Amino acid sequence: MALAVSPLAGRLADRVGDRPLVTLGLGLQAVGLLLLGVVVTHNSGYSTIIGPLLLTGIGIAVAFPTIASAVMRSVPLTHTAIASGVSNTFRQVGAVFGVALAAAVFATAGSYRTPGEFVDGLRPAFVALSAVCAASATLGVLIWRSDRNTDATPSTLQGSSEQSRQATETMEGQAAGHLRVRVSPNDQIARPR
Repeated sequence: MALAVSPLAGRLADRVGDRPLVTLGLGLQAVGLLLLGVVVTHNSGYSTIIGPLLLTGIGIAVAFPTIASAVMRSVPLTHTAIASGVSNTFRQVGAVFGVALAAAVFATAGSYRTPGEFVDGLRPAFVALSAVCAASATLGVLIWRSDRNTDATPSTLQGSSEQSRQATETMEGQAAGHLRVRVSPNDQIARPR
């Protein structure tokens, strides 16, 4: 599903922005998970769950790449590596908490002893995950479209000797705290041997 939908979502995000697609994707995921929590019974077959699973898969395929795109568009070009790392970390931590939430809800309402008890725990777990996705979809409206130019032209990347001097002063002047370094493509950096 992701192979077909994600590239389309990326192209569409360039035209309509990230906010509607993140909200739509997380909303579809919430609806799919809610349907799984409602329609699954101990004697359900694959035909019962294929629709909600497809809906959830489409939602994930729309939301995840669009969220990554929104993060990368929201920072200056010089901070994209940091933004990417932070975004990936939050995604992984979110997945861990999602699994922990689902497991905790499942454990309080069901067990693995019988198919009926398994479904008794599975249904509220899907509903809880649906609620998290719905809350995330409502937070998606906070995403703004960045107006920064992502095209890195040589004229925007080249630094001057004045910038190099300022970078050196910044490095020398900040013994404690954050270190800021400006390097232009013309600067030569000594590599350790």
